[in-house]
Amino acid sequence: LRKSFQGQKILENYRKYNILGKSDQNNLTRVVANYHLMTKMPLSAQIYMFYASKIQELFPTESKETYYLPANYKMRRAPRGKLYDRFCNMKRQSRADEESIVQNIRTYGSYQMQTPIYENMTPSVMRFQLEYPEEEYLAIKRWLFNSTEPWEEIVSEWKKSSPYRLNEIREDSDSTKSIEKWPRYRDPQGFELIDVDFAVMYPDKSVDLLVNYDSFCDKIQHIYRSEVKDKWSAKHLELLDNFDVNKDTKDCITALLIHAVMHPPVLPGRIKVSITDAQRDLVLVIDDIMNLDNERDKWDPIEPKIIAVGDSFECLQEFYVDYDGILYQLPTFIKCLDTVLKLCFVFNINYPIRNKYIWTFFQQYFFKIESPDCHPKIANLL
Repeated sequence: LRKSFQGQKILENYRKYNILGKSDQNNLTRVVANYHLMTKMPLSAQIYMFYASKIQELFPTESKETYYLPANYKMRRAPRGKLYDRFCNMKRQSRADEESIVQNIRTYGSYQMQTPIYENMTPSVMRFQLEYPEEEYLAIKRWLFNSTEPWEEIVSEWKKSSPYRLNEIREDSDSTKSIEKWPRYRDPQGFELIDVDFAVMYPDKSVDLLVNYDSFCDKIQHIYRSEVKDKWSAKHLELLDNFDVNKDTKDCITALLIHAVMHPPVLPGRIKVSITDAQRDLVLVIDDIMNLDNERDKWDPIEPKIIAVGDSFECLQEFYVDYDGILYQLPTFIKCLDTVLKLCFVFNINYPIRNKYIWTFFQQYFFKIESPDCHPKIANLL
């Protein structure tokens, strides 16, 4: 645990809260399973019991039965528990991967330079040429599946395998399956791997949002001051001139105010979304990240969500992106915007429907990537 980034985060959370949330429990089983696979030791009921007991020893508030409950043949009960399920899932996935790798490489394999084809093509139809023979991609994928460190080597191998992985993601058309095949996405620093994949898709656009967001904030303020009308937005517009409000909070408010000048789309069934509801849907503000599990039922897990943590909306201190059970803690609010956009491109998923105008606007304004969904409202603001 101490040797992996994910394990360190679990230990830190337990020291802070004296309890493991569902996300930490799942990540813990992933770390243990990855470690065991590297040892190449066979599995047995005794090994499962050993790991479960050690987990309870290290985390006293945890129950070892949560992680492994042995079979009871008199009661016709099969083995169960989070750790047992994790190993079973990894075995099934590994077998499925081996069967699909050769076919996928034959489909897309031309061992040439790693260059995306025509940049004016949409992400869903992009295909990338492969440089290495199938045996090398198979070896890289196995190593990445079973390794959590050293991180520098993971990033290096990730870059090497990125064209193949991006082709595979488009073939699968299911981001959950893709994440299970490439579990390093779930690591605490997995957002760096999304950066790597996006850079292969669009080599000259990786830092455009990060570099140009401050300039965008300066330019759009005069539009806000003339067009913002609703009470919530008008109140928070005033905070942009408050020297006591930190930069991340101002960056967040600037993004949310776009809804006040570019009203959210009408949903199917002619359901209108209020400006305030759309703003809340873009960024969830909570006072403690440990309360996140209580909020997750309110949105589709396969829609990326920005989480801001602070005692009040005027003082946001921590920023996260939540997607399909993955929680990335990011250094700034701007990096959250950057990560959500890149995540949608890499996994080829639609933007959340209530905020699709904002995300499409950001895509075209910062990355200069055209979209077939460019509504007149977006074109007008551009």
